[in-house]
Amino acid sequence: MIFERLRIFVSSSMEELAEERAVLKSALSELNIDAWIFEKDAGAQSQTIQQVYKKEIDRSDLYIGLFWRNYGDYTNDEFEYATEKNKDCLIYEKREGIDGKRDPKLQAFLDPMGKVESGLTVQWFNTPKELRDCVKKDAANWQAQKIRELRALNISYKASPLERAEQGELKTLLDKVKHFWVRGVLERTIQRANLMELSKDNQPEAVGNPWEAVLELPFEGARAVPMGKNITDIYDELEHSVLILGQPGSGKTTTLLTLVRELILRAEKNQTLPIPVVFHLSSWVDPEQHLNDWLVDELNDKYQIPGKFGKNWLERQRLILLLDGLDEVPSKNRAACVEAINRFAKNFGLYGMVVCCRLKEYDELKAKLTLNGAICLRPLTDFQIDTYVGEAGVELEGLRNALRQNLAFREIASSPLMLNLMCLVYKGYETENLAKSETPEDWIKHLFSAYVDLMFKKGGISEFAYSREQTLGWLSWIARRLSERNQAMFLIEDLQPSWLSSRVQRWGYLVGFSLVLGLLMGLASIVFWGAGSYIIGETNSQTEYLQPREWIIWLVATPIWLLAFGLMENLGSKSGRPILERVQPGFRRAAVTGLLSAGLWLFVMLSVVLVVTQAKPTLNDLLFHLLWSGLAITFIWAANGRIRSNTYSISTVESLRWSLGNACPGARRGFVIGLLVGFPLYFINHLMGPPWVPHFGFAIVGLGIGGILGGLKPHVNDAKTVPNQGIKLSFRMAILIALNAIWLVAIAIGVAKFGDFEYSPNPAFMLYDHYVPMLGIFIGLSTILFLWFGGLDVIKHYVLRIILSASGQTPWNLTCFMNHASGLDLMQSVGNAYIFVHRRFLEYLAAFRPK
Repeated sequence: MIFERLRIFVSSSMEELAEERAVLKSALSELNIDAWIFEKDAGAQSQTIQQVYKKEIDRSDLYIGLFWRNYGDYTNDEFEYATEKNKDCLIYEKREGIDGKRDPKLQAFLDPMGKVESGLTVQWFNTPKELRDCVKKDAANWQAQKIRELRALNISYKASPLERAEQGELKTLLDKVKHFWVRGVLERTIQRANLMELSKDNQPEAVGNPWEAVLELPFEGARAVPMGKNITDIYDELEHSVLILGQPGSGKTTTLLTLVRELILRAEKNQTLPIPVVFHLSSWVDPEQHLNDWLVDELNDKYQIPGKFGKNWLERQRLILLLDGLDEVPSKNRAACVEAINRFAKNFGLYGMVVCCRLKEYDELKAKLTLNGAICLRPLTDFQIDTYVGEAGVELEGLRNALRQNLAFREIASSPLMLNLMCLVYKGYETENLAKSETPEDWIKHLFSAYVDLMFKKGGISEFAYSREQTLGWLSWIARRLSERNQAMFLIEDLQPSWLSSRVQRWGYLVGFSLVLGLLMGLASIVFWGAGSYIIGETNSQTEYLQPREWIIWLVATPIWLLAFGLMENLGSKSGRPILERVQPGFRRAAVTGLLSAGLWLFVMLSVVLVVTQAKPTLNDLLFHLLWSGLAITFIWAANGRIRSNTYSISTVESLRWSLGNACPGARRGFVIGLLVGFPLYFINHLMGPPWVPHFGFAIVGLGIGGILGGLKPHVNDAKTVPNQGIKLSFRMAILIALNAIWLVAIAIGVAKFGDFEYSPNPAFMLYDHYVPMLGIFIGLSTILFLWFGGLDVIKHYVLRIILSASGQTPWNLTCFMNHASGLDLMQSVGNAYIFVHRRFLEYLAAFRPK
């Protein structure tokens, strides 16, 4: 059932009016309304009578009271409970033969209802036929009112004036929808259909246009859609609120995109009209998330529209929402998704909304969408299939015979998608070659395998950089990962370590990430400390610069620390959610991350120092290696991990925006970091002047740097249109921000000189510009900035790509391969993302196991 039928609770004494109740139930059924009558529908239950009727009143939309002579035990209670729940009420009173025979209690119950202040009108009747006529008329009027109330939720709103900046963003969004979905998907779908080149004069309407459809309206039942009536006509007739249903391959998405094309033309001609935007519901994974928040995120992620614009457009009716793939939402979350859509329509109102879903998955839902109507695309009939294939002539003689002989094969051909593929790939096939498959699954495998062979033969296999086996193997891996996550779009920059399938791969990623990042951080630390004449064995006559053993400490300890932290961070992942992710994001998770990383840092560094020095470490070892460096690094590590995993989460930093609201907490964090970093200066006995001067000098520098950098927040670039551009932009942004260390070092040197942070002639660490090489400070600070503003995610992404390539899951040059698959019509490019040519092809490849 596409829409929930209206329900009516019928209250009446069971001792009389049995015929009238049967007539009433029949009349309501003709109006597609369910009537609940106690003696017919209650059955045996473990609840009390009162609990049963209250439950049914709660579920009902209308209360009907049917009365004659007797006063039922629960008559008054049922009516009062219905009015308490604000249910609509209709009262029918039989007047024939009541003189002196009516229970006084019933009369006392009915008397107040005829008064003006009660708000009810009692309808009299004498015969079952009169009751039938009255009920059908009154229920039909009430039903029409309910439809008007439903459509009032989805009425059009007059658009308010737009700012110039918003006009530009809307135009950009419209162009992207047109480029991604109309040119990138719809036109290529039509092009593939034209590849059949059948030698016939015309094409049956049902195949070229899947509008052999049934239209169903809420509370009104179903009717066939007249031939020649297109989706745009239906969309207008239903006041821009439509549900599109059908079997797999019936043409739901093509129908949706056909409507998108027409709506784009309207928006281009009249710039005051809202613009259509396609969203794929497969990415709606949080059942607690409001639909408006998800839409804003999708506009930002998929179309690169700033959140402030997306939020305003939704509130001001600037967008027509076209939601594809309701059936691809995880089954456990699908009902919540329907409720979220209904709640959004009620709270925000709609100019237009269209939702697509497979019929089977929608029928399984108890909650239904409150849209104005639904179309259900019908499978092709036997006559349409035979006519379509028959007009191709002798080229499809083998296919035509196979369809006659095998009912399972004919059932698959009832899908326009599958029939198109059959006519494309089975030209010239003999009947014997098509008779090898028996089950529908075997037919589908054979069909898609033949389709892949044909796509390679079109240009000659030698022209392609990848073989058929490589292509199918890599695509099947991508299809499985998308299916596991209920996703339809593949973005290279969205690859995550969680996509790794084996323990060896996960270990390889963790070791590789720890090694690359550890060596980078170790080298930066060596340059930082070495340039400042840091020593472990200090003499009074000269300063020893960093020795090989100190190099070993940094280059060995840092990777080991990262490896240990990665292992700890992954604890509990087998149960579905690592332990750290169970901690509330924000301050609590940052605190836990900081304590864990600090403890590991102390243990690893102390162990390495003891092994390398082969003796008890000196005070300087502990002071600089453990306290100063440890505090700084673990504090930064904790701040970075307050929301997401430091090791197993990859996101892009494509551009940055500064705001005062973000700068204030950043300044506070910088002040605290400065205090912690400056704290060890209290213990340097050769520092000239009071030790609190450089201590608070670091705090002041941290305050300024934290305010400037803390105000910067990642932003998705609005010009991203090529694959993996997000990672490339992140790398560029990380380099640009790292270069800002030059002026940050200048600020630190200026504060040092202004505060007169001077040391004795034989210092262990100098801050004023005559002695301190700025290179060390610059390298240390630029490394931190590089990692914080995207570099860390770039490292994780390419380490992951190396592991995937080395294990044979994907090629190294993924962009080249995805374009290769797109050129073969196995995938389609949608902006900087890729989708499979059809959901059924994705499902085929997900189940495919290469040799």
